[in-house]
Amino acid sequence: MQDHEVSMIFQDNRKTKRVSDAMALRIENADNAIGHAPLDTTPTHVVNLSLGGLRFEHERDLPLSQDLLLTMCLGPNRETVSLQAEVVSSVEEKGNSGNKRFKAHVKFKNVDQTAHNLLNQHIDHILNQTFQHCRQYNYKASA
Repeated sequence: MQDHEVSMIFQDNRKTKRVSDAMALRIENADNAIGHAPLDTTPTHVVNLSLGGLRFEHERDLPLSQDLLLTMCLGPNRETVSLQAEVVSSVEEKGNSGNKRFKAHVKFKNVDQTAHNLLNQHIDHILNQTFQHCRQYNYKASA
């Protein structure tokens, strides 16, 4: 299957592009957030990201409808951006070491054009890296 056919199928099955990634992420209650404090670029969370929101694991339950401030590094240049989000769901899951873990799903709120562009660039960058690795693997496998 050609690369452009794969991406077309991907887009047909989803209303928006979605990627999984490991990223630096700070999660704060929006009411007492420190916001634009420096963020270490070392990945802290594995996330599932789209233009509309984010899914991630968290060590505590997040109340439904709670407003959060999410600070993350986005794009190929790893730019720090802070986004408002609302908790849509938080479900307890068993952790590997017996610790409680929660899978949280949040939707972004009030995303300005600059943040929207960074989200889109980041998603496209991850998709391009993924497809590039697939092409390299397929080429080596057929050789």
